[in-house]
Amino acid sequence: MNIRKLIPLLDEDDLNELAKKVAQAPDGVYEGISMKNLLPFMDEDELGKRMLDEAKAGRDISQYGPFVDEDAFDSVLDLLESGQIVKGLARSVQFMEDEQVGRLMRLTLKNGGSLDGIDARSILPFMDEDDVDRMFEDLETNGGEGLGLSLSDLLPFVSDEKIDEAFLFYARKGDPRAKKLAKYADDDAFHKLAQEFIGGKLANLNIEDYYPFMDEDDIKAIFRDYLHRH
Repeated sequence: MNIRKLIPLLDEDDLNELAKKVAQAPDGVYEGISMKNLLPFMDEDELGKRMLDEAKAGRDISQYGPFVDEDAFDSVLDLLESGQIVKGLARSVQFMEDEQVGRLMRLTLKNGGSLDGIDARSILPFMDEDDVDRMFEDLETNGGEGLGLSLSDLLPFVSDEKIDEAFLFYARKGDPRAKKLAKYADDDAFHKLAQEFIGGKLANLNIEDYYPFMDEDDIKAIFRDYLHRH
């Protein structure tokens, strides 16, 4: 009998019995069936329990990620917070809720930027933009360095509004940190910078540093202002 062909036709109880057989098999395969074959057909809550059991047993849980709900990930994160090593969680970040991704980031940073094979940088693409903005503000306050992350790591994921705000703040002060932000700032920020420079408000600014990022019209305006004043 080819049991695999029956899988889509089995009810919840039968699937759970089959899953037990698979789990008890030394190599995780029973009659040619692995958990990977069963996951799309099993109950979400049941899979969450199994994922937690697998995590507690020190086995890789990555295959469960697409099939479990947020409660399952909360339980696994509780386990991680208790000091348990959780294998395979790094490959499941994309399936977590924003709040859970933020929680995982905090745990990772508390551990120096790396935890159970999870690097803080690898979490950034999945974080909520508001959370990244808050981290950006914290790192700015701390001089641009944190536990496992730097401003450079965050910049591709920070909101345009926050980058423009920081860029203009530093540029107006003549702070060299503005140069690091320049390639991430948008045209509106450079237009404001050009207008303020023309208005004589930026005595500490070396405007030439920002020519490569400026719109042609803004460069022309700066040039004409120079001719007018000289």
